Amino acid sequence: MRDTKGLIKGIIIVEGADCTGKTTFTKRLREIFPARYMHLRIHKKMEVWHTATVRRALRLSKKELVVIDRHWPSEEIYAYERAVGPEYNPKVLYKRLKKARTLYVWCSPEEDEKVIKEHKKKKEERHEEYSDISKVVKRYRKAWYGLYYEFDNFLKSLGALKYRSNFIRYDVFNEGHKIDEKVYDSINRLRFLRGEAKWTK
Repeated sequence: MRDTKGLIKGIIIVEGADCTGKTTFTKRLREIFPARYMHLRIHKKMEVWHTATVRRALRLSKKELVVIDRHWPSEEIYAYERAVGPEYNPKVLYKRLKKARTLYVWCSPEEDEKVIKEHKKKKEERHEEYSDISKVVKRYRKAWYGLYYEFDNFLKSLGALKYRSNFIRYDVFNEGHKIDEKVYDSINRLRFLRGEAKWTK
């Protein structure tokens, strides 16, 4: 059992393309650990929206766990599907969140085709905002490994996310059967960032 004694505080941002287990992971995390939940969608003024969310999350995280479903990384990756690119540079927000010891859960399966296939299946059952997410799926995975090939943005400046302690990966296809373990791993990593627990891989 992971070291998770006491009230959990802090901020966790869950990121990933559609159909990568992001919602399932977030739901399970909140079932195990009480948390304030924020689900961000597209806004006409993304920078204002994201800045306001960070301000609120920083305030709430002093007393409780805050889980944010999508934030600035989604803008860095999805923006190219609906515009010429991100509306703003999230460098300042990233620094504020890093100072607050924020953890990012990067939902990015190793097998792109499985995600794309699942998205096509879901699209037949319900409305999906994007008809094709193949490029989005690849961008998330490439960001994890630092294999950037398209755009020069802030996310690229971070290099391979796999080497950053404030990022942890979740692969729904290979780790979905042990989701509770991944939830505990994420909480323990958050506590490590906050100086409350030892490092675990």
